Amino acid sequence: MIDIKDPKSQKIILVVIVFLIVAYFWYTKIYAEKVKQIDRLNGDYQALLAKLNQVEQKAKNLEKLKEEYNNLLVSYKPVKKLLPDTLEFSTFLNQIHAAAQTNRSVVLEITPNGSESRDYYKMNKYSIKMATTYHDFGNFLAAVANFPFIVNVSDIKLSQYEDLPKKPKVSEKTIIADIVMITYMAIKPGESPEKEVKKK
Repeated sequence: MIDIKDPKSQKIILVVIVFLIVAYFWYTKIYAEKVKQIDRLNGDYQALLAKLNQVEQKAKNLEKLKEEYNNLLVSYKPVKKLLPDTLEFSTFLNQIHAAAQTNRSVVLEITPNGSESRDYYKMNKYSIKMATTYHDFGNFLAAVANFPFIVNVSDIKLSQYEDLPKKPKVSEKTIIADIVMITYMAIKPGESPEKEVKKK
């Protein structure tokens, strides 16, 4: 039993009470506030960490998208050359005459037959007559297939050079080739497709 009348016991009790009061105020005013602050900072830290992870993920996706874009761009460039936005008639003529001369053929006529637009591209049609031989005509078609733009050849008609009523003055040729050649151009975004235009 503690004798509360004893001065020593009273001092001990007083010290304990003071200690408890100080501990209470320290816990409620300092420790509890610090715990709340730590919890708040920890919450902020976790939120920032989550945002950082999101940013890192977006950065990875951005790098992946950038890589995919560059790969598509590399693939797009040669396709763009095959289907250009514009194709000058002079460029087309130069390609035709160069292919003919290389393969010992003579272009007699090139007649534009109008153009026709589809959803994403436009077709330009030409009728071509040339004096050549069977072998050289085959080589000419192979050269056309290697043009830097898309060309379609159709309606091929071959006739004997000697059978023509008014044969052109071209020596050493055995056939006259009549063909229809179609070139293609891409329609630019926002550009309205034109209606079919036929040569009168």
